[in-house]
Amino acid sequence: MIVVMNRLTVPAGYGDRMAGMFRERATFSQAPGFIDFALLKEEAGGVGGDQERYVVLMRWADHASFDAWTAGDAFSQAHRGTDPNSPVRATLETYEVLFEERANQG
Repeated sequence: MIVVMNRLTVPAGYGDRMAGMFRERATFSQAPGFIDFALLKEEAGGVGGDQERYVVLMRWADHASFDAWTAGDAFSQAHRGTDPNSPVRATLETYEVLFEERANQG
């Protein structure tokens, strides 16, 4: 399993618009190898001032599944109309999961 983190820095107040775009364009659930997705916002007291930080967190069964999704039509559709002058600054990171523990469900 891999975890893909896209760290985003946006102008203050822009995050709600960005979150709406993720909700409208989310197309992960049918992608082979997709496990889950979360959009995280840094709690108050983070960057401050005129910037906000977010993390797009995705888990995939393997890197090939993620690569196939990014090369496919669903990814292209989700990113259609992206503004080349967008104020969003992004850093993509990929991690292999070496160990995982989950809460008891019983």
